[in-house]
Amino acid sequence: EEDENSVICVPISSFEDHTLLALTILLAENIDDTFFYKRLSEAYLKWNNIRGIHVHFEPQGGGGDTTAQSFEAIQSSENRFCLCILDSDQIAPGYGFGDTAKGVIRVDASDKVFCKPVVLNVRTIENLVPSAIYKELFSGDVNKLDAITLLEKVFSIEHDFYKHIFLKKNIALEKILAESPAKPFRTYWLSFAEKYRNLECLSQKVCLQAGRCQCFVTFGFGNKVITLFQEKYSEQDISELVDDCLKSEWSRIGELITCWCL
Repeated sequence: EEDENSVICVPISSFEDHTLLALTILLAENIDDTFFYKRLSEAYLKWNNIRGIHVHFEPQGGGGDTTAQSFEAIQSSENRFCLCILDSDQIAPGYGFGDTAKGVIRVDASDKVFCKPVVLNVRTIENLVPSAIYKELFSGDVNKLDAITLLEKVFSIEHDFYKHIFLKKNIALEKILAESPAKPFRTYWLSFAEKYRNLECLSQKVCLQAGRCQCFVTFGFGNKVITLFQEKYSEQDISELVDDCLKSEWSRIGELITCWCL
């Protein structure tokens, strides 16, 4: 396993043009994501009683599909430190990373140590947002009450469903049943549905409303969760809101950001 606590030794001559002394670039798929990671790192510092240290970085958004190009350009310059944090986009256990993460990993030059790509151990950044924050952001929307209730259950049990659940849009049972019975995606999400969703079609594993299925196995909160988070939680202490199941990944990412972005 890769040692995420490795030490980078840089000759003093590398600092002659002072560019390496600039703030580390924190490259995320979207620039709003960098704000969330800053708040995450602040929670990490508080949990570990680390005082007198403040995280500073230059935020950049890779633009999703073009993140690999952005990372490659920064790394090729060899004059800036860069930490790149990526969604895994893993739809179920055993599946590979999504195209964005694979693209960055593919262009990463291991001999150019000033830049480091890191893939989340959850599907997307939205999977790292605490359930209490989802509740605060969406409790006033009656259309999201079922979504909040389900999310609280998922985040409170000892299972990895929270890592792979898609939190941007609803996933209908029809989509899952359309997969081959041999596909792990189908097996995994049918087991989830049987545990948490009382759906009529589950008993026969046949969609009774093909083409207009309204039997949702999971619920989404839209594409603006991180934007809403940024608007509401610019100052508020969120360290006590983090679900137990998220603390390990918050700590891992928080430590990396702290090390790279002092």
